[in-house]
Amino acid sequence: MGRKSRAQLAKENTPKGFKLIGGTWKVRTRTEEGKRTWRGLGSGNLDEAKQTWASIQAEEASQKALRALVKGTVGELLDGYLEHAKVKYFDQHTQKLTSSFMRLRTLVDRLEKYRTLQTHEFTTEILWSLLGQWDTQGLHRKTVNGWLSLTKQIFRWGLMRGLVSVGTYTAISTVHPLEFKEGHSLESEPVEPVSDEIINATLPHLPTVVADAIRLQRITGARPGEILQLRPCDFQKGHVQDGVEYWVVDYAKTKDGHKNRNKKGCARYIAFGPEAQAILKKYEVVREPKNTRPRRHDEFLFTPREILYERLAKGEAIRCYPHRNRLDGNGLRWHLNAAFAKNPSLPHWAPNQVRHTVATALALTHGCDGEARVLGHAPGSTATRRYIEIGAENAVRAATLLG
Repeated sequence: MGRKSRAQLAKENTPKGFKLIGGTWKVRTRTEEGKRTWRGLGSGNLDEAKQTWASIQAEEASQKALRALVKGTVGELLDGYLEHAKVKYFDQHTQKLTSSFMRLRTLVDRLEKYRTLQTHEFTTEILWSLLGQWDTQGLHRKTVNGWLSLTKQIFRWGLMRGLVSVGTYTAISTVHPLEFKEGHSLESEPVEPVSDEIINATLPHLPTVVADAIRLQRITGARPGEILQLRPCDFQKGHVQDGVEYWVVDYAKTKDGHKNRNKKGCARYIAFGPEAQAILKKYEVVREPKNTRPRRHDEFLFTPREILYERLAKGEAIRCYPHRNRLDGNGLRWHLNAAFAKNPSLPHWAPNQVRHTVATALALTHGCDGEARVLGHAPGSTATRRYIEIGAENAVRAATLLG
């Protein structure tokens, strides 16, 4: 038997499928579609090529096991969360989807091009890239950070339902939101209080129902929605303190009670004193064009229909008739904007600013703890600080109180 050549020895020691082509080690393998192809392993020696191929096989096996465990695509994740959101963001009272669902739809539209990706292929690099794109589109920083937070929320929901792996969710959770003055996003103007002089100058130009709702806001410091959802059956009468009767509303027992608890689960109460009661007593009856009737116990106090009755009594032309059974925040803003349009000399303001006015006044007289109790914030909540306007005028007022 003759002596073997160097080439024959090299061939016997070379694993099956390996071949040195043009100074580069390659291995014969198949693609996912089943086609045979050569895969480069580098120009090192055979042992290094073997190690490279072993690490590639281990990575592919890991990815295959991951795909077997998590079989969801980004499209399936988005579709599933949209169905979940149709229940989560459905308002039982109006029988409509809330604005939160509309914001979700906007985000889903921006994630459409990633539908075909597996959820584990949606990496932090993709999310950082999206954040960079949103940052340069002239949006407010609050909007951009809201979309980022909602994206994480969608993947967290997918994690609980087996569509997303723990590693994927943990990875995208490391993408932090934009900080103040970071990037190119616009900064939202802070909500400032509106002075009592401006409020009193605006009220005569509003319908009586709208003006009374704003007066109640100024007296109680309540949110616009908390005032507009009041019904006669919500009041607990007979609470007496220092010889004065107060009407108390426990918002956990109202029609939208599930929404009226803060993040720490604390219930929300508002007490209406004599001044507020004088306004509320006007709405114990409904003044229709031809007669006056008692208001039903479950009927809302502030309704578009009564604004219509007032306009008819003044002889104004009516183009359309309201179909809602209560006034909402959008309606409140609409009537304010209509008053500003008819009276250009009036400074513009929004209903939420009234709450900031009350908060600033309470902070100067009763401190942050007293303010938090009236506004319905949880003890120690940082939200209370955002309602306080610290300006030169208020600093002088505080110094006056301190002496």
